[in-house]
Amino acid sequence: MLPLQHIKNSLKALAGLSNSPYAEGDISRYTLSATDQERLSNEHSFAQGTVPLAGISTRYTHGASMLHSWQEIFADEVYRFIPNNSKPYIIDGGANIGLSTLYFALRHPQSRIDAYEADPRIFEVLQQNIAAHRPQLKASIQLHQQALWHSNTQLTFHEEGALAGSVVGDFGRTGKTQTVPAINMGQLLQQPVDFFETGHRRSGK
Repeated sequence: MLPLQHIKNSLKALAGLSNSPYAEGDISRYTLSATDQERLSNEHSFAQGTVPLAGISTRYTHGASMLHSWQEIFADEVYRFIPNNSKPYIIDGGANIGLSTLYFALRHPQSRIDAYEADPRIFEVLQQNIAAHRPQLKASIQLHQQALWHSNTQLTFHEEGALAGSVVGDFGRTGKTQTVPAINMGQLLQQPVDFFETGHRRSGK
């Protein structure tokens, strides 16, 4: 059972109810040009490509999904929050190709981030993207090729190639599966967590 104070702290951070001043990091360089946005919107096949973010070549596995994720994460800032301490601990569950991880690291430069991605192929892209952007980041980032679950086990992962990969069902109807390791989410919550992104609140990462 989770300590009540840990739950209260996490809810307070999620609601952005901190009264203390907090200096957010800058994300203004992480834009997509109108030309790149148009190109990505027309890429519906599962073909890997690259696009510049902050002048750094950033890999993706599906153009339209890349655009959708960038819009939600960097343009709309659906993950923006004000922590109640200067060095927040963030869990990025279902990190996909790393846009959410980059956002957290940029907005919270003193944070500690554990990023999880179950899909082995997408995890490789995540690793490459974080490595490419690492010189711009001050946050401590650890990447884990694991699914989040209610126990430590092995699960059947249904591959889709972009945003719809899942251990729940074959939503992409690809028929492709792999066995992946899973970690107990309760185990991760034995310490205070300032923001826990599970990947289920929106349609993509």
